[in-house]
Amino acid sequence: MVRGIYVAASGMRTQVENQDVIANNLANADTPGFKKDTLMVGSFPQFLIQRIDDVSDEGRPPVIGSFSLGSEPAGVATDFSSGGIVSTQRNLDFAISGRGFFVIQTPQGIRYTRAGSFTRSSDGLLVTTEGYPVLGENGRIDIGDGEFSVSSAGDVIVDGQVVNRISVVDIAPAELVKEGDSLFAARQGAGVTPAEGYSVLQGYLESSNVNIVQEMVKMITGLRAYEANQKVLKMEDETLGKLINEGLRV
Repeated sequence: MVRGIYVAASGMRTQVENQDVIANNLANADTPGFKKDTLMVGSFPQFLIQRIDDVSDEGRPPVIGSFSLGSEPAGVATDFSSGGIVSTQRNLDFAISGRGFFVIQTPQGIRYTRAGSFTRSSDGLLVTTEGYPVLGENGRIDIGDGEFSVSSAGDVIVDGQVVNRISVVDIAPAELVKEGDSLFAARQGAGVTPAEGYSVLQGYLESSNVNIVQEMVKMITGLRAYEANQKVLKMEDETLGKLINEGLRV
């Protein structure tokens, strides 16, 4: 019965973390370039069960089987599938059609993102909404204070002259670690290569890949699983209490 309490409690703990992941996905359903997460669930290590008051021919307690204490969170996996591309008619918004990430310079180092909602700094640089410079193949991208355009190849054109090209790189999803503000950091030693076969779309944004209906269904399913484990926990507790109370009377 105590084992049953452990199993039910571990199931409840897992569902609490699952709800946190789903809630974060829903909160970022309208965040450009956001990639949804999924909680990975594993099982606790198996334990051998032995009859401790009995001895086999080998001199050891005989094994009756194995037992697990239920489930446990095994990490969070990020879904890097592309979101829909929507038109914004804003010349500082950019989307990548195909594989690749924009390169951002932050105080913590180089970061990567699919969120192309950029702005212009006071000194004419193309920056993120947090003020981090967007990098091109020739360093920071100076767009001045006037009109500019960007070709599908990423060439930045100011006053009819190509001044830089937006850097778009390709990294294996397994080599990326999610950070805040739709930014990703590359693991140490990750292979970062120039992207191929992509198009940079000016006046467009890649939306989040969160499907609100699917996330709501997952949230309700997780809530039902939590309630089921809660009922098992209550039943195990009542049974254990009954056993102790009646055993004491005897």
